[in-house]
Amino acid sequence: AFDVKQFDARRLLFVVHRLNIARKALSEFQRVFGSSKTMGIYSAGDSLDENADFIFCTVQTINTDRHLQRFSPSEFDYIIIDTPPSLGLLSINAMCAANWVMVPVQAEYYALEGFSMLMNSIKMIQRRINRNLKIFGIVMTMVDGRSKLSTYVCDQVNKKMPNKLFNTTVRRLAKVAEAPWSGAPTVLLNEPRASGAGAGSLEYWTLAKEFHNRVQEMRREFGVKEHPKLLSNR
Repeated sequence: AFDVKQFDARRLLFVVHRLNIARKALSEFQRVFGSSKTMGIYSAGDSLDENADFIFCTVQTINTDRHLQRFSPSEFDYIIIDTPPSLGLLSINAMCAANWVMVPVQAEYYALEGFSMLMNSIKMIQRRINRNLKIFGIVMTMVDGRSKLSTYVCDQVNKKMPNKLFNTTVRRLAKVAEAPWSGAPTVLLNEPRASGAGAGSLEYWTLAKEFHNRVQEMRREFGVKEHPKLLSNR
């Protein structure tokens, strides 16, 4: 949300695989933007607000021709696709449409195997379907610094994808695991602190800052101006 605000996006499309995630995302963006942008849900069976500045929709609705034809290809200048934690059809389709992919990896053995499969799928998509797809970064989650396995997994991911790993890691914390059960992200539930209930919140805030800084560096590298081209045509 903060990067979208910094980018000064005219219109945003946020695509998720579950309606409750879309509603929570909308609530979080409202906290950041206030009343400066109109926001709405676009999901069959709930509401079809296609005129809002920021649209939060489910992939089950937006992937049909009837709904896609309501929007022009240049309708949105910022698109976020939140996929389920699996290498299924939704994730594959998202990578076929995206320019950048951010990959969270649990510091677990089977997650390491799944990561290798994901990298192979990304290479296949790059060769056959979407040559513009690039890896934005990889973030290690559920990291236990006391575990040799956790350290091993982090090292292996770093060896496979050097310079792509975020410096920020998210530890295995009870408050982070309890956040979905509580109905809100840990960054909203708990004040960021170095220890206690706010530790997970602090780590995700730190990750968000690193994400934003990496975006800024890439914009400078590729010569992208601070404001999108659509703004100059207003």
